[in-house]
Amino acid sequence: MPRSIYPELIKYFGHLIHSRLSMKPEFKIERKAMRLLSYDHPDNFYLSPKLQKIFALHYSEELQTFVTACGNSIPDNHYHFILTCEESPQLIINESLHHSAMANGKKVLASGSLVFKCGDLVTITNHSGHYRPSDDEMLDVIKALHNASRGTLLEYQSYCTAEPLIYSVKELLHTASFSQVSPIASDELIHPVTGNREKSGYDFIAGDRAVVSNNRYGARLKPERTRFFEEVVNNNITSVDEIYHPASSSSPV
Repeated sequence: MPRSIYPELIKYFGHLIHSRLSMKPEFKIERKAMRLLSYDHPDNFYLSPKLQKIFALHYSEELQTFVTACGNSIPDNHYHFILTCEESPQLIINESLHHSAMANGKKVLASGSLVFKCGDLVTITNHSGHYRPSDDEMLDVIKALHNASRGTLLEYQSYCTAEPLIYSVKELLHTASFSQVSPIASDELIHPVTGNREKSGYDFIAGDRAVVSNNRYGARLKPERTRFFEEVVNNNITSVDEIYHPASSSSPV
C-alpha cells in the first residue's frame, strides 16, 4: 500500500498546526495487519474514509459550535478524539473506538479525549496510548479548539505524568510552551465561567479532579492481539475466521 502524503501547511480555526503525530512503534504490527484486510472484513476495526465522515463533527456557523454529522447537538459525555492530518482536518469522536481505529492508523494532528457539556466543549486531554502526544504537541490544537468553542474550552488535562495535571486553557492561549505555565495546584480550581485560576479554599488529593484512568504509558497490545496481528501479517491473509481473537486490543486507547 503506498505511503500517505500529508500536507506541509495546515491551518485549523485560524491557527497553524505544527504537530504531526505517528502511532507509537509498539502498535505498528496492528496497522500492518489492518492494512491487509479490506474495510468490509469483519476483523478490520479501522474506520474507512466513508465511516470517518460519519463520526466526524461538523461546525455550525449558525450555532457557532460543533454538531454531529446529522446536525444534532453533541450529547454530554467524555469522548475519544483524533484530529486528522489533512488539509481540511476532521475532528472525529467516539465513546469507545481506539484512536488508531478512528485515524485509520495514519498520522494525526492531535489525539486524546474531549468533554462536552450542554453542547459545549469544556475539556480536552492528551490521553492516548496509541499516539501519546506531548503537551507542547497539543498546544496548537488546544488554541484552535478554544477559538472554535467560543471560549467554552477552559480545561486541559495532561497525561504526561503518572498523575494527570490540569491546566487553565486561558493561560495557555498566549504561551509558546508549557514550560512557561504551571498546572493548577491542589488548592486551586478553574472558574467555570471566566476560566481564571482561583483559590478553592480546599485541598484536593492529586489527580482526584482529573479523569480516572490507567496511565497511558502502560498501554501495550495484549499478547493474544499481537499474535493475531502477526499471523495476519506473516501469512498475508484476508480471511481469519479460524483464528481466535478477542474484541479489544489495548487500554487506554
